[in-house]
Amino acid sequence: MTKSKVILLVVALLALVGGVVWYQTTSSSKLLPPGTPSVSDKEPGSSAIVVEGGNAVNVESQQGGDTIAIDLAVLEKPGFVVIHKATKENTPGEIVGHSEILAKGQSKDIVIEVDPVAVKGDSYFAMLHEDTDRDEDFSSAEDDLPVKDDKGNIIMMKFTITADAPPSQED
Repeated sequence: MTKSKVILLVVALLALVGGVVWYQTTSSSKLLPPGTPSVSDKEPGSSAIVVEGGNAVNVESQQGGDTIAIDLAVLEKPGFVVIHKATKENTPGEIVGHSEILAKGQSKDIVIEVDPVAVKGDSYFAMLHEDTDRDEDFSSAEDDLPVKDDKGNIIMMKFTITADAPPSQED
């Protein structure tokens, strides 16, 4: 092999390695091994999703009111999306609402009633819970356990209420 062919081969290999590194840094969620948790790196207020294996939850920051909108839930087993109010320590606290039973697979545009009403500045966690007791009714966090990843982390997503609900238009 001539010297120029060796140099050309080295340059091509470096370009290939550089391309792979660039692709991994810009598309890391596409290259993660199965079962690895992935969290979007988008700025707060933009769409983000938390994914673990066959489980995922996606919720946007939103306007307050008596309902919370969940964009997407994906469950490996039937379960629920449960809304927990954030504590002062920024951890999931009191349960203020939950979905009806969701089938295994993908559910979109889920509306969950919350009590008390969500107001501007409130923070919540949308947490996946499985139907542990198989009664198709969310009883409590002790009866229907949170969904966890293979490292024991609960699958959940934090979101904030960005505005109060509009005044009602009652006559």
